[in-house]
Amino acid sequence: VRSIAREGAVNERKATECCVFSCAKGLFLGVGCDLRALSQMGGNGSIGCRRKRTIRCFSHAAETIGIALCAADCPQVRQKLELLAERRMPVVTFNSDIAGARRLCYVGEDAHHAGRVAGDIAAKFLRPGDRILLVYADHGYAGHKGRADGFLERLAERGLRQEDCRVAETHDNYDETLAAVTAALAEEPDLKYIYMANRSVPACMEALRGAGRMGQVRVLAHDNSPETRTFLREGLLDFIIDQNLTYQSRKALSLLFDAVVEHRTPERDCFYPESPILTAENC
Repeated sequence: VRSIAREGAVNERKATECCVFSCAKGLFLGVGCDLRALSQMGGNGSIGCRRKRTIRCFSHAAETIGIALCAADCPQVRQKLELLAERRMPVVTFNSDIAGARRLCYVGEDAHHAGRVAGDIAAKFLRPGDRILLVYADHGYAGHKGRADGFLERLAERGLRQEDCRVAETHDNYDETLAAVTAALAEEPDLKYIYMANRSVPACMEALRGAGRMGQVRVLAHDNSPETRTFLREGLLDFIIDQNLTYQSRKALSLLFDAVVEHRTPERDCFYPESPILTAENC
């Protein structure tokens, strides 16, 4: 089994890959499978560069019996999935889905629902006309696009206009996120709320610190990591919406085990973990 894992913060990526690999060893012990953990992403490269690395990862598929895949949704990846489906190669997407592609199933956050939860939380602290900043990777990363769409949808239902929400695509890149948040703070003196739908929360905090706005702008983020927990405890983040990455890794590999060894197909198309809301008191 090869696991193709997506880039996050370095420690989060390593933890996820370690979990994938250790789960694989436990599940496939004695089955005679070749176990390797292969990272799709590395460093702070652009989304385009990382997609190219994903395609190169597929070059190893000839010696593979199953794939757990987390990747951006782009035509090249979809084309590779078509070729793998023709070879009857089981592929389970996790963390971010490639909707409509030929894969076995998806394990991960219901991103649209998570975005709606974020919108519902934010709306409790906002009034019509308040300025909001939404930061996400880009529309090609289904997980982040789903969060963004769900967030804006729920805000509209709560009477807040989409026109009052400034949107920045920063490709999960620290420097791009720092620049985008810094620009928003400079150009939007009345900015009330920042929704971080991507992982570059430390860059957002650096921008707030540089602008002298720490504690003046509310911030909501996703994913439980050492950095975000620290920000919560320091009162710099209001809430974290988690998505249980350990479950995603373990379940994806369990489903591959069922497909490869037991010749069983998943009982449903999507497996969603819970999305607990964390505060400084329960993180």
